Amino acid sequence: MNRPSRKSQKSADDDSATIASRIAEMIREDIVRGNLAAGERLNEVALAKRYGVSRIPLREALRIVEGQGLLEIRAYSGAFVAELSIAEIVDIFEIHDSLESIALRLALPLLTDEDFDIAEKVARKCEREPDPWRHLELMSEFYTILYSCVRRKHLLNLLGKITSHENRYMFAFFEALRMYRPNLPTQRDFIAVLRKKDMNKALEFQKEWRTAQREFLIQHAGSFPAPEPPAARRTRPNKSAPKKK
Repeated sequence: MNRPSRKSQKSADDDSATIASRIAEMIREDIVRGNLAAGERLNEVALAKRYGVSRIPLREALRIVEGQGLLEIRAYSGAFVAELSIAEIVDIFEIHDSLESIALRLALPLLTDEDFDIAEKVARKCEREPDPWRHLELMSEFYTILYSCVRRKHLLNLLGKITSHENRYMFAFFEALRMYRPNLPTQRDFIAVLRKKDMNKALEFQKEWRTAQREFLIQHAGSFPAPEPPAARRTRPNKSAPKKK
């Protein structure tokens, strides 16, 4: 019997990893949007049908999302969406503040006026964006412009992971954030401080900004919003299943 070549096996493994990564991103988005509710036990059969994949890449995807801290996989019980809590808000923002302080110390000396101009354009789009998911994407683009010059893979990976947690809360309270935005510092305020190239003032602003966001979320976290009803959830294209000819 002919065995598959190493090259074909590697290609199959790469395809499987690509599908798992794509499904992991869809699961992450559903968790951030609240479509998969905090504390919910996930049914693998239902998820496989929802995303149009077999259970093998789905399980790989669940492990990826668990590694991001958005799921908890319990032995003999299955996968559960991580809970939302005030204690987690405090934990997330303290960790984010510490990690971003390191990134900022490394990035600020390398940033140019052109970087600031590009980041400010994105910040203006972010302020006007009415869709919460697109708003989060623009925020991610904003910080990528500022910190992509930092060649610290593990630092940036940790920042990305903690931001995934933070985005659940930013999405949940998006409307409240828009309503009270004049009382909170903005990305453009941050850019104005960064342009001065004063490290101490930049770090001070960054810390005060994160603290203001944290306190705002705690103030509005008395009751976390319910997930969208099934009828209101976005219909997803089946990206993984082969097209019918």
